[in-house]
Amino acid sequence: MLRALEVRNAVRELDRLPDVDEYVHIVMRMNFPLWSIVPAILRLAAPATIEDLAVATLGFNTSNAHDLMAMLDDGRIGRVLFLCSVYFEKANGREFAFLAEGLRTRGHRIAAARSHAKVVAVSMSDGRAFVVESSANLRSCRNLEQMTMTQGRDIYEFHAGWIGELVEAHT
Repeated sequence: MLRALEVRNAVRELDRLPDVDEYVHIVMRMNFPLWSIVPAILRLAAPATIEDLAVATLGFNTSNAHDLMAMLDDGRIGRVLFLCSVYFEKANGREFAFLAEGLRTRGHRIAAARSHAKVVAVSMSDGRAFVVESSANLRSCRNLEQMTMTQGRDIYEFHAGWIGELVEAHT
């Protein structure tokens, strides 16, 4: 129920997806974690699905991992590149191993690197591409955070490119 409320809060804050080259700035007021943006995008873009998802985050939690795998299994997300911090991998080995096993057995890629970036980049089945740059990690919403979201193929390619390079270099 809490995750449903967090997604609803993210949808309410976004209100709509940005147009091409439009930037939407949001102050996240401790009522949803960054992960909630992924299902919020899906809800606001319906019936489109996410063809490619590239994520860079310091950390995540088991709930994020379960949600991601469910979205992969039911086809809402096609492919994933996932990057988190080596600090997180070492400090939260069980959570990292859970997501790593889940992604790898489904044919997706995950790596840990010396990264503090927080980016969610999505390429949609309807041709749109969105990028969220944020101060927030995927896992919690206990602090005031900020995010900027835009629609643009070039910025999507930029972020998906470097995330892919790091995942490749660290797997």
